[in-house]
Amino acid sequence: MACVATWSFGLQAVEIVATEVQNGASCIDALEKSINAVEDDPQTGKYFVGRGCYPNLDGVVQLDAAIMTGKGCQFGAVAGMKGYSKPISVARSVMESCNANFLVGDGASSFACEQGFVMEDNETLLTAETKKAYVDFKATGILPHVTGHDTLSVLCLDKFGEIVAGVSTSGPPFKAPGRVGDSPMPGCGLYCNGKVRTCTYVYIMTV
Repeated sequence: MACVATWSFGLQAVEIVATEVQNGASCIDALEKSINAVEDDPQTGKYFVGRGCYPNLDGVVQLDAAIMTGKGCQFGAVAGMKGYSKPISVARSVMESCNANFLVGDGASSFACEQGFVMEDNETLLTAETKKAYVDFKATGILPHVTGHDTLSVLCLDKFGEIVAGVSTSGPPFKAPGRVGDSPMPGCGLYCNGKVRTCTYVYIMTV
């Protein structure tokens, strides 16, 4: 079994994957649970992931996520999705239960609702810190100073040789509404191919 995540705040995800896989969970279940933990942690939101992230230019939280499996190169993604703190789970649902691979904006939010995910008020997705940063930005035009790196990606290989990659991000602070970056794009933000045992995220590769 092997697992790697981007940046130091991803250590939490790696530890969860290790525990879950050792306890018999599938690679994809372990990866989803690990990313969920970071997405739902308001302390990691400042790294542009999930709850506690910076909103867009209108003060609205819009999240992107994607997941891809090595088996058959299956892929699912959402982008610009409002009202949900755990977009990786919705991306997985797109992959497994939708006739499309990529849903954006209101389409992603509507699909999440149809799949039984509980929608949250925008205020609950922000923290006092990110609310203040938004108010200050609107008043001064100055972006917040962010230390360290941003966006979470997790790559997992289990003992059966199954590999999976997942990525979750809110994008940069106060981005244009509807903006979609590279992270949820297949072959750009992530790629996974079981035939050649390759799993990648931007500048990270495991073979």
